[in-house]
Amino acid sequence: MSVINRVLNDIEQRKQQEEAAQGYEAVNIKEPPSNTKWIVALVLCCVVLAGLGYALTLDPKSNVKQQAPTSQEAGVVEPPVAAKVEQTNIVVNAEPTVSSQELAQEQVTQQNVEMAAAKKTVNQNVITENTIEEPTQVVDIVQQQQVTPTNAVVETKIVKPTKSLVEQKTPLATNKAPKKKLSITPVEVSPQEVANLKFQQGLKAQKVGKIELAQKRWLEALKLEPILHDARIQLAASYYGENNSPDALKILDEGNSKYPNFDGYRLLAAQIYYQENEFSRALAVLDNPYLDSSASEENLTLAASIAQQLKRWPVAMNNYQQLVNRQGNNPQWVLGLAISQDAQQLSQQALKQYQHLLTLTGDLGVYDYAAGRIAVLQQELAERGQNG
Repeated sequence: MSVINRVLNDIEQRKQQEEAAQGYEAVNIKEPPSNTKWIVALVLCCVVLAGLGYALTLDPKSNVKQQAPTSQEAGVVEPPVAAKVEQTNIVVNAEPTVSSQELAQEQVTQQNVEMAAAKKTVNQNVITENTIEEPTQVVDIVQQQQVTPTNAVVETKIVKPTKSLVEQKTPLATNKAPKKKLSITPVEVSPQEVANLKFQQGLKAQKVGKIELAQKRWLEALKLEPILHDARIQLAASYYGENNSPDALKILDEGNSKYPNFDGYRLLAAQIYYQENEFSRALAVLDNPYLDSSASEENLTLAASIAQQLKRWPVAMNNYQQLVNRQGNNPQWVLGLAISQDAQQLSQQALKQYQHLLTLTGDLGVYDYAAGRIAVLQQELAERGQNG
């Protein structure tokens, strides 16, 4: 109230000074009592209180201004804040032409204009995106709150860069190995190759004791390649091993009829007959191998031995002779030939073979036998000579 009284006194003094300067005394005219002074005083109080409130609202702006360096340290450009509005002193125009109501209205209008300008300045500032120099981080402004003149706050969020979908899929595409396509190329195999394969499978099955499977494989091989002699011999031998001589001899007889020049069938059949003590059939199956210059030593030896047991000395002598012709220093063949000749009373030929045997054998029994036969033959020959 003291301020209002002071203002009223100043106005009164100014009026008196103006009247004194004009050279006449002011005539005090008593005016009727009025409430105008009290209305003006009330308006002035409102204006002063509004000014004080406005001054107080300007303090948070200074806080925002002080906080600006911290936001700049985080790598965010802080929008310029409206300059602090300086509190102006309220001057009351003492001129009688300006009313106190108009003065208060101008003060309110000026405050609204300044607040609108500050708000427009803040809203027009664009927050630019700062990129961090580190390649692993990018600063994105995610959320921005509307800035008011009294409180300007900007929220920022640092997001680590993530690979794009293209970058994530590219290594998978490059590291993915190309699929290999399987191709089946038909290979032509001859019947002979298949038959040999079946024959080998039969041998493997025989080794593990699967005789039936082995026989099946050998039969399949013979159907594909009938000239596969080894498969037929193995099949016949497996039958004989099962005490099935008829089937074994049947298989051998079929082979011998188809391939008479192959003496393997005759040899195996003769051995089967020989084991069953059928010596004559064994010798017949061999069919005088000494007549065949390509006959094997096994056939010649077996035929000579069977003929010797059967005392078929000419057959035995012919087979032993073929053997001696091939291996003249074999004591076994020489002994067989000498015995077969001695049995036929071919004394001179037998004596010669016994004498040759003494130089070959290391067996004392054979040596003594040959020496005894030499003495007997020499005596016989001497007697024959004396008798003329």
